[in-house]
Amino acid sequence: MASRSLTFLVFLSGCTAFAQKACGVISDNIPGPLVAADGYECQLLAKGLSKLRGTIFDSQGHLLVVGSGKRLTALTLKDEGPTGCVRVESDQPIVDGRADQPLKFNRGIQLDTDSKRLFVSSKSSLISYDYNPSTAETIGTNYTTWVEGMSGRRKTLMGMGLRNSIGMDEHPISGGIWSNENAADDVRRDKIDTHENVPGEEINFHGYLNGTVSPVTGTNYGDPYCASVWGLESMFKDASKKIVAFSRKEKVQIGKQFFVGDVQGMLPTGQLPTKGLDTSAFTVIKKTSESDATCQDPKRFTPPRLTLPPHWAPIDMRFNNKGTVAYMTSHGSWNKDTPDGYQLFAISWDDKGEPIHIPTSKTAAVAILQNKNVKVCSLMNKGCIHPTGLAFSPTGKLYMASDISGEIYVVSRKDGKSVDSLDSDIIDALGKKQYATKIPTPPILRSRLGSKLQHLTRNTLILLPIYFDYGRRTHGTKSSFTLPKDGKQAVLKEVFPQVQGQPFDLVYAVHNHGQNVA
Repeated sequence: MASRSLTFLVFLSGCTAFAQKACGVISDNIPGPLVAADGYECQLLAKGLSKLRGTIFDSQGHLLVVGSGKRLTALTLKDEGPTGCVRVESDQPIVDGRADQPLKFNRGIQLDTDSKRLFVSSKSSLISYDYNPSTAETIGTNYTTWVEGMSGRRKTLMGMGLRNSIGMDEHPISGGIWSNENAADDVRRDKIDTHENVPGEEINFHGYLNGTVSPVTGTNYGDPYCASVWGLESMFKDASKKIVAFSRKEKVQIGKQFFVGDVQGMLPTGQLPTKGLDTSAFTVIKKTSESDATCQDPKRFTPPRLTLPPHWAPIDMRFNNKGTVAYMTSHGSWNKDTPDGYQLFAISWDDKGEPIHIPTSKTAAVAILQNKNVKVCSLMNKGCIHPTGLAFSPTGKLYMASDISGEIYVVSRKDGKSVDSLDSDIIDALGKKQYATKIPTPPILRSRLGSKLQHLTRNTLILLPIYFDYGRRTHGTKSSFTLPKDGKQAVLKEVFPQVQGQPFDLVYAVHNHGQNVA
């Protein structure tokens, strides 16, 4: 089968340390500059591809890629070893799934265990072809339809109330099924525009398909009624600086579910659409605060296991073969005024198949490959990577597609170790370094009564391995804490009860955004 014309490049991006002699000349026109985490390097393998989404390796080492509304293509590669370059030797189309053809592929692609059956999805169907991995060709043109119209018959229900959950993978040790979710856009809360920092994206657990019983399998995860807290500042203040979004008596934590009062102006507070939706969990809703308790009831809704920053738009999810690290891509979203995401990131897992971070963590995601200046990124900016599909090669390198900019990248380790076999301690060390150096110094803080506090850096607060516990709130009573490094005291004349017992980063966030409270 003849190769079609693509542009294959074997050169370095700004994030790599590949030897120039081995990989060729650095190009001036690649997207970026890109930045890789310490110990990682990347190579731009190919460009000139369109709307890249799903990627997977077959048993013979062919890289299969599918684009939205495009054909399915197989790339034959030459890998020069753990610290060497990867080169494209040839490419060939497998199946035509263009938008003007009967099969309009979207993003899903998968192989069975022996690579003899190839699954591909459209927006409404799942089909499969008989496949020959030796030649990277389908056997004939006939296909089998497994799902048509996304009906719920003859399939196992893993979860409901999920919004645009794209990335999904099975933990290789425990067999647990995990997904990442793109949360709602244009969310309002009590007529307050919270879209910039709320809600957060979600990482959800759905139980098992290996016979292990889990109470969460088939449960409701909340959408469109419930979403997850991320940016506390959006939940606390309206234009008059009043705390309105949550009761002052309750603790507000990352990942806590709240009732979505208004999405794109279509769901006013106190009203629920009834056509085609189960509203039995909400009885009569008069105030947002009354329905928050319903969203937080574990008997009705399952909360996320971890929460990510808003509008990152997570796309793919792949565990390494040890199950110690989950790599995910963040495509970025149009609904973020200050661009964020647009990266490959990693989250550590333990040997029992659980994330090592607690559900309220804001430091679980560790950037592996990202745009150096994410502020210039947008959905249509080809000067930034827009990561989508991920695939581990037989040699342990990680391949990443970027859809708007149209490239495939190869991510590897400078020390020659397999990315597919890293232990979680490497990711943990990277995370501690990233989150200790990327947090800005806050302005002077003021209490409700206007008393100036000391200049405190958030770095100092986060690195202190202790917790605040203010006790009961007594108006006008001084509560103080000591910074161990210099012994200075900062006096808080207003004690916020909702942050009792919370870690320093959360306490700081509340006080920072609680300054000059009316």
